[in-house]
Amino acid sequence: MASTVRTEVRGDQAFSRPGQASDHRARAARALLSWDVAVLTAVALLVRLIHLDHTVQVDELNHVFAARSLLENGTLQIGDDAGIYTRAWGFTYVVAAAFALLGESIVVARLPAVLAGTALVAVLFVWTRSVAGRAAAWVAALLLCFDPTALFLSQFTRFYTIHALLFLLGAIAVFSLCTRPASPRRRIGLALGALAAFGLAYHLQVTTVVGVAGVALGGCLLLIRREVIAVVGARWRWWLPALLLLSVPAAFVAARLLPLYIGAFRYADAWAGGSVDDPLYYLRMQLDWYPALWSLLPIVFLAAVYHRPRFTAFAGTVFLVAFSIHSLAAWKNPRFVFYATPFLFAFSGIAGAAALRWIGRQVMTACRRSTWPVHGGRLARPAAAMALALTTGYLVAINSAYRLTAKMLTVDDADWTAPILYRGEPDWAAAAEALRSVADSSALIVSSSDLKALYYFGRLDVILSANELGSAFTMRPDFSISEKMKRPVIRQPESVARLIECSPSGLVLVEDKHLDQTWSVPPATTDYLRNHTEVVPLPAGLRLAAFRWRNPTHADIACPAGITPIPSS
Repeated sequence: MASTVRTEVRGDQAFSRPGQASDHRARAARALLSWDVAVLTAVALLVRLIHLDHTVQVDELNHVFAARSLLENGTLQIGDDAGIYTRAWGFTYVVAAAFALLGESIVVARLPAVLAGTALVAVLFVWTRSVAGRAAAWVAALLLCFDPTALFLSQFTRFYTIHALLFLLGAIAVFSLCTRPASPRRRIGLALGALAAFGLAYHLQVTTVVGVAGVALGGCLLLIRREVIAVVGARWRWWLPALLLLSVPAAFVAARLLPLYIGAFRYADAWAGGSVDDPLYYLRMQLDWYPALWSLLPIVFLAAVYHRPRFTAFAGTVFLVAFSIHSLAAWKNPRFVFYATPFLFAFSGIAGAAALRWIGRQVMTACRRSTWPVHGGRLARPAAAMALALTTGYLVAINSAYRLTAKMLTVDDADWTAPILYRGEPDWAAAAEALRSVADSSALIVSSSDLKALYYFGRLDVILSANELGSAFTMRPDFSISEKMKRPVIRQPESVARLIECSPSGLVLVEDKHLDQTWSVPPATTDYLRNHTEVVPLPAGLRLAAFRWRNPTHADIACPAGITPIPSS
C-alpha cells in the first residue's frame, strides 16, 4: 500500500514537472521583462530630466499662458487682453493640472511631455519585444531614447510626445486585431481602444489622419490572405449593404473636410517658406543625422522583412506613408513626422539586432578556427563582445544625431556657439533683469517674439515680425491686428518711424536670429533700427538685441489704432 502511494506521488510529481518548469520559465520571462522595462524607463527618464530648465522656445508659452488663465478664471486666454488659445486644449488642461499640483514654472510645464516621452520609449520596447525578441526591442528603444528630436520634444511644453504615444498605442491595437486570434469581446475592446487613441491623437494633431492612412494600409496588407478573401467573398451579400450605407456619411464628411485638409497641406508660416517646395527636406535631414541607417535603409528594411515579415510590413508601411506624405506638404519640421519615428526604429531594431548577432557569430567562428599564436576557443566570447562594442561605437560616432544628443545633455544653452534647431535660444530671463529699468521707463514695448516679451517683461504693445502678418504666400499690411495676441503687427521701417514719431520713448527687443530675416525683421528694418535708435548693450550670450528711443519733443501725432503709449515712469 505504501509502495503504491509512493509510486502515485512520484508519478504525480513526475507528471507535474513539465508544467512547473513551464510556469517557472514564464515567471522568469515576466521578471526579466519587468527589469528591462524598469531599467529602460529609468534611463529614458534620467536623460529627459537633464537640462530640463533650458531656455524657452516661444511655442511653449502658448500653453503656459492658457494654463495660467485656466486656473485663474477658467478661460484659455493668453494674457489679460489677448485672444483665446484653443489648439490642443486638452493638453493645456494637463499643463494646468501640473501647475495646480506643483506650482507654475517652465520646468513643471514640461513634465507632461517628459513623462509621455519616457512612456513612449517603454511602450515601443514592450511591443517590439513581444513580436521580435529582446535584442531587437533594446536596439529599437535605445534608438528612440537617444534620438535628438525625441529628447527635445520630451523637454518641450507641447503635445508631440503625448500625440506620438497615443498614435503608437492605437497602431498596436490595430496590429493586434490583424494578427492575433481573440474573442469577440477582446476584438471589440481593441477596436474601441484604437478609435479612442486615434481620436485623442487627432485632437492634438490633425496630421493624425496621415498616420491613420498608413495604419489602414498596413492593416490591409496584414489581412490580405487567402482565407480572409474567401470569408469576405462568402459573405459579401451581407457586408455590401452595410458598406454602401456607411459610404454615404463618409462621403459627406470627406466633402466637408477635404478642402480644409488640402488648405492645411499647402499652408506654411513665413518662417518656413524656404522648405515649401522641397520634397527632399526630411530625406536630407535624416541622411545628415543618420547616414548609416538611411544610406542602407532598403537593406535594413529587407533584413527586417526576412526576420519578421508581418511586423516589418506593418511598421514600414506606417512610417513610409507618413514620411512620403509629409515630404510633399508645404510646412515641414522634424516634429511633424515624429509620431512616425518609432515605427522606423522598430524595424531598424530588428535588422540591427540581426546584424549584431551575425557579427558576433562570425567573430566567434573565426576565433575557434584560429590556432596561432594560441588556440582561439577561449578568446571567442571576449572577441565577439569586443567586436560588438566597436561596431556599436562606430555607428554611434558616424551618426551626427548622437553628437547632437550628447551636446544637448552636456552643454548649457549659453555655451552653444549659435542657436541650432533644439538649443541655444535667447535668454529672455537674463535680458529682463538687465533691461528692467529701461522697460519700465519706455512708453512702448515692441518685440519680434510676442509671447516671450509678454511673459518675461509683462508687457507687449507692438509685434515686429513679418511672420505674424501672414504666411509664406501672402502678407497683410502693417498695423494689422494679430488674431491671437490682439496687438498691431509691423515689419517695415516706415512703421517703426511712425512709432517713434507718436511716442516719447520705446524699447525694441529682437532676437539675434530674427535680425535681417525677411520672414521676421527684414534687412531694411534692421538697418533703420541700428541707424535711428540707441543700441542698448547686452552680453552676446543672451542672443538678444535691444534698441531704444527717447523723443521727449515728439510731435503731437496720434499713434495708429490699437497703440496707446503709457506714461513713462
